[in-house]
Amino acid sequence: MASISDEYEKLQRLGSGSFATIWKVRHKSLRYVRALKVSKEEVSSETEHAYQQFLKECTVLLKIGNGCHPNIVRIYQPRLLDGRASVEMDYVKGQTLNGYLQKVKFIEMDEFYRLFEQIVGALAYCHHDIYEFLMDPNVDNLTSDPDDGSRYLIDEETERRLVAKYAVTHNDIHSNNVMRRDYDGSFVLLDFGLAIQDGQAVKTSARTGGALEYMAPEKFEKSGNISTQSDIYSLGILLYEALAGRVPFVLTQGASILDQTAMYQQHKTGIPPSIEALRREAFEAANPGQTYQKDFPDWLEQMILHCIEKNPANRYADAKQLCDDFKSKMETNAITDNVALLKENTALKRKLHQAAEHAETQQTAIDKQNRAINDMRNMVDNLQNDVAKLDAENKDLQNTNDNLTLQNNALDTENAKLKSASGKNKGGKGWKTVALLFAAAAVVLGVLFYKQYNTQKTENITVENMETPDGWWTGLITPDSLMQGYGELRYRTDDPDGRASYKGNMTSGKRNGQGFLLYSNDNSFEGLFQDDNFVKGIFKVPSEKMFFEGEFKDNNPYEGSWKDDNTIIYRVKNGKTK
Repeated sequence: MASISDEYEKLQRLGSGSFATIWKVRHKSLRYVRALKVSKEEVSSETEHAYQQFLKECTVLLKIGNGCHPNIVRIYQPRLLDGRASVEMDYVKGQTLNGYLQKVKFIEMDEFYRLFEQIVGALAYCHHDIYEFLMDPNVDNLTSDPDDGSRYLIDEETERRLVAKYAVTHNDIHSNNVMRRDYDGSFVLLDFGLAIQDGQAVKTSARTGGALEYMAPEKFEKSGNISTQSDIYSLGILLYEALAGRVPFVLTQGASILDQTAMYQQHKTGIPPSIEALRREAFEAANPGQTYQKDFPDWLEQMILHCIEKNPANRYADAKQLCDDFKSKMETNAITDNVALLKENTALKRKLHQAAEHAETQQTAIDKQNRAINDMRNMVDNLQNDVAKLDAENKDLQNTNDNLTLQNNALDTENAKLKSASGKNKGGKGWKTVALLFAAAAVVLGVLFYKQYNTQKTENITVENMETPDGWWTGLITPDSLMQGYGELRYRTDDPDGRASYKGNMTSGKRNGQGFLLYSNDNSFEGLFQDDNFVKGIFKVPSEKMFFEGEFKDNNPYEGSWKDDNTIIYRVKNGKTK
């Protein structure tokens, strides 16, 4: 007789019940890992009734595995090892649904929907689709499809006959017979030990077996018929538990016979509590301080309540029908959601389009501003170049003026000599010579004055932050007016006399210094001069009196007079200001 220790290495004990112990094992030669279920009852030979009953149970489970459903545990190679019935099955690393619910207290709707689709889908395979993997063409009198030899011609009546023959009722649906895999969160249906096929139970105890909190009312009655609709009731209790966090009718641990009788009465006549109220309690227990907002549709609760109707005839016929109804409701709900989402997307697209147009308008304005800024920068660059040219020309003019001053002084000296000698010159030659010299000087001065006048007339002159006793002045003179230019001077700070700015014709010049005069609308002149030799001040010429007034340093005042054509004649002379 084969021994467990000869073939397997025991890795972990996974569980133990009244009839069997389950071990996690590794095959010593092939190295695969599986679960090994070992019966506690000793068997002396393979011919004994107990072992034959075990093989019968395994035959049904092996046939269920023909479809390789991903959410149903599979078994392999039943054997007699160490005098005990043993069978390999898939090792599922995870925890039972019951244990998982106790741990997390509340599962989100996406996980609930995954549980629904996988476990209801697994049971739909057992209740209906399994016939496709178990039917025998010869025994079941099936005719091949002439257009496709791999298919059989199956009408509705033939399908009903095959489903009735091969459908498997699990007969023990509860949250400890559902495993949740750790690595992907998928759910697997376990333990078909109480299964019924074609009216034949795998075990004789199948009718009275199962968890009391999940048993359909008809299972408590000796004459009651156990069918796929009994599975639907237990499945409804399991779905209720997953959504609400507990079963609708709770049996305390170690319940007495009277408690079991009370449980039967609850299944037979009791009204399940509101799922929403229980789900709120579960949510708040799992998320202290947060408020629950209903997160499941009304039709889902109605579907679950339809599963746990007291009368089997009022329930879904099988899990296939339940699965189809669920898919239909989900698709309808998805269509409704998609329509709402489409409307929302349309509104969003409209807002995005408006935002894009607004952004384009703003970008156009920004581009326009950037072009204006670039134009201003170019203008500033040009003005700076013009100022540099004027500075160079003014320097040349100053040099020329200095030379002319020297020449003028020399002429004054020569004139004095000629004047003293004029009385002695009877022929008048001395006066003629003086006249010629004055004429030549006048020509030179006229040319220079004309050159300077034209230069100033054709260039803009900028005044920036010129300090005066009343504040700081700034302005621009343009060469297009009566007195060499038109411009504006304004205070950089507030004018204490209430004058924000002055506009009018201006003149400018440099005579041992530089300055700007404003011809205002009331025929008065105001201006400011700044001299390289610390001469600075404000000068005013009221219309009724033609004189300067100002403050000076180094005892070097200006004095001057005005002509009717608004040109300026002045000279620098030691003395007081007139």
